[in-house]
Amino acid sequence: MSGAMDGAVGTASSDSSTRSDDLNRCRAMLERRFDEYVDHVMKEALDEMEPLRVVSGHSLPGNSAAKSVAKPIIESEVERFHRSISDQFEIVLDYAEVEARGDSYDFDDYQNEFLDNDVFIDSCRDPSIEDDLVERIEVMGEDMCRMMETGEDSFWNAAYEAFSIEEAYELVDYHFGYSSTLREYERDLELEAEVGRGPFSTSFEYTDEALRVIEHGESSLRQRLELRVEEVY
Repeated sequence: MSGAMDGAVGTASSDSSTRSDDLNRCRAMLERRFDEYVDHVMKEALDEMEPLRVVSGHSLPGNSAAKSVAKPIIESEVERFHRSISDQFEIVLDYAEVEARGDSYDFDDYQNEFLDNDVFIDSCRDPSIEDDLVERIEVMGEDMCRMMETGEDSFWNAAYEAFSIEEAYELVDYHFGYSSTLREYERDLELEAEVGRGPFSTSFEYTDEALRVIEHGESSLRQRLELRVEEVY
């Protein structure tokens, strides 16, 4: 009897270890793939960026000088967006993983950390943007949890196991359509950057151009992923 019980415990322990390994492997895959997708969006956004659209009408000298001054600042801002999105996805994965493992947790902890890492929230005069961001972490967390639970180490194998083709299209449209949420708050967003210091400093707003190029980058990625959905399903 003792040996049989030991064997059962050993099997359960082995199954638990295997499941944990599968979750870890799937999470690492999701991190890598999401980084690739965000890199694509940001590269497309930077390639699309036209600094003269931003600085037009501001007190910066000449077109060529304006472009040389504004371009590195805008690139720095886009990189800040990039870091923010990557940090937020790590929080989403933390939430998805604890859900997939069936561990207890306080959703408010993940929600608050997610909001703290959003670069747009402090630039928005409408506080209801928080509700949309909270919904985003919930939906993303649930979807990533479903993918993690497949144990697959291939993104498209995990997607195929976790979602129907209709759900896969919805996933692509929602998770890589953050700019559509931002457009809803366009009138209340004010993204600004400052050039110089002290009495010689000036600032310019780049909200319109930021939204335009992020939309462009996300649209480019969605087209690519929708073609992949067609191939997989």
